[in-house]
Amino acid sequence: MIDALRNVTYEVADRVARITLNRPERGNGITRGMIDELERCVERADLDPAVHVMLLAGNGKGFCVAGGTDMALCSDLLVIAADAKIGYPPARVWGAPTTSMWAHRLGAQRAKRLLFTGDCLSGEEALQWGLAIEAPPPEQLDERTEILLERIARLPVNQLRMMKLLVNQSLHAQGLHETQILGTLLDGIARHTAEGYDFQRRAMQAGFREAVRERDEPFGDHGASTFKG
Repeated sequence: MIDALRNVTYEVADRVARITLNRPERGNGITRGMIDELERCVERADLDPAVHVMLLAGNGKGFCVAGGTDMALCSDLLVIAADAKIGYPPARVWGAPTTSMWAHRLGAQRAKRLLFTGDCLSGEEALQWGLAIEAPPPEQLDERTEILLERIARLPVNQLRMMKLLVNQSLHAQGLHETQILGTLLDGIARHTAEGYDFQRRAMQAGFREAVRERDEPFGDHGASTFKG
C-alpha cells in the first residue's frame, strides 16, 4: 500500500490496480494534493509487475465534468453510466481543456460543438459519439466494468504495452503533445481575461458553486442536466 493517501485510495488485486478519487463530500473536486497522490499511485502501478491494467474511478457521484473529464479522456477506455454527465463547461469562461483530447477523441466538428458552447453529453450520447466504449444502465456499470477489466488483465503485460504503443503512436504523429502544450497555455490565458477575472471575483464573493450556477443556468444545464437547446 501507499502510505498517507488522503484524497485517493489504491489497491491491487487480480492483476488490477484500482485508483479511486475519494473526496465524495466535495464532488471529488480536483486539488493539488489529489493530483500529487494520483501521480504517485499511477507510478506505483506502472512499476508493479503484478499490475496489468489500471482502473480510475470516483467514490460518490462526482467525477466526469470539467477537470475530471480531462482524466477520463486521457484513459485508454471509458465506461460510463448511461445517465452520467460528461463535458467541459469551463469552456464558457475561466478555462480550456489542458489535455486537449476532445478533437482526438471526437473529431474537430464534434469537439467544436461542445467547446463552442460548454455543453455536456449524457453517458448514452458519449457512447453514440464514440467517446465511450460502453454506457450501461447505472445498476450494471460495475458489472460491465469488471468484465472488461478481467478480459484485459488476461493479456501479458508485454502484449498490452505493445498494443498501447501501436495505437498511441498515431496520436503522437498527429501532434497531440504539441496540442497539449497549447491547451495548457490557453488555460492560463483564459484565467486572465476580463471575463475570467469577473468569474474569479464572483467565486470569491459568493462561493465557487454559486459562480458556476450563475454561469450555467442561462444555458439550462446546471447540475445533472445535459440540455443542449
